Amino acid sequence: MKSPLASTLVPGPASTQLAVGTLASHLHSCVCNEKEGELTVRQVFTPIDREAMDRRDQAVARLDALATLMDAAFVIPGTNIRMGLDGLIGLLPIAGDLIASLVSSYIVWEARQLGAPRWLLARMMLNVAIDTAIGSVPVVGDVFDVMFRANLKNMALLKRYLERQARPAAGTITEGSFSRG
Repeated sequence: MKSPLASTLVPGPASTQLAVGTLASHLHSCVCNEKEGELTVRQVFTPIDREAMDRRDQAVARLDALATLMDAAFVIPGTNIRMGLDGLIGLLPIAGDLIASLVSSYIVWEARQLGAPRWLLARMMLNVAIDTAIGSVPVVGDVFDVMFRANLKNMALLKRYLERQARPAAGTITEGSFSRG
C-alpha cells in the first residue's frame, strides 16, 4: 500500500530507497526499512515557525549592527582601515577596555539565547578575552583593538553556526508502507 504523502520511490538498493513526499519542503528525515519485499517509510514533517524565525533574524541583525558599530563603523581618514567604537573607547585607560569587553560579552550572551552550543560560546569568549587582554596594553593594545575585530569574528562564527543548524523544534510523524510489485 502506498502512503498518501509519498508520490515516488527514489531508485536504489532497498536499504537506501527514499520516499519523496508532496510536502518535501517540510521533510526533515526519512527512515526506511524493508521486510519481505515491503518498504516501510517513516517521514517526519516539521511545521515552519515563521514567528520564531523572524525573532531570530531580528536578533542576528541587531547583533550584527552592534558588532559593526564596535569594530568597523568608521574609516580612518587617508587610509582604507575601518575601526569602531572599540578602538575609540579603548583609548580610555582601563575603563574603556572594560566597557568594550562588556559590550562584547553581551554579543556572546545573546548567542547563548539563540541556542549556540558551549564550544561556540567558549570560542567567542576566547576572542573577547584576547581582545580585552591585549587591548588593555597602552598604545599597542589600541592598534590591536582596531585590527583584531573580535565582535565581527564572533558574529561570523554565530552566523555560520546558525546557517548550518537545521534542527526543528517539533514535527509530525507520518508512516506508510510500499509493496514491490
